[in-house]
Amino acid sequence: MSQPETAQVLSLEDLVRCPRCQNVVRPIRPWPHWRKVRMAYFGGLGLALCGGPVILADGFIMIPTLMLYISAIGPLNSFVRVRPVCSRCSAELDA
Repeated sequence: MSQPETAQVLSLEDLVRCPRCQNVVRPIRPWPHWRKVRMAYFGGLGLALCGGPVILADGFIMIPTLMLYISAIGPLNSFVRVRPVCSRCSAELDA
């Protein structure tokens, strides 16, 4: 027996007026938890700071691994900065 399909409820709070196409549209929003991931990243960096003597003792594996970890902040910051866009014309929205 198949389950009945449920209709999605569209809240009026989800609708935003696009300044470019002058339509009321539902914006495409980025994943809302990127800021939390960024804070967890800095927590991991703090743990790496506490483990500094171990990292410095093993220069062959740990230091290059830490460099790769540190280089991940650039893409992570760009994900945090992404703003909602219009679903019709891809203009950035203020919502």
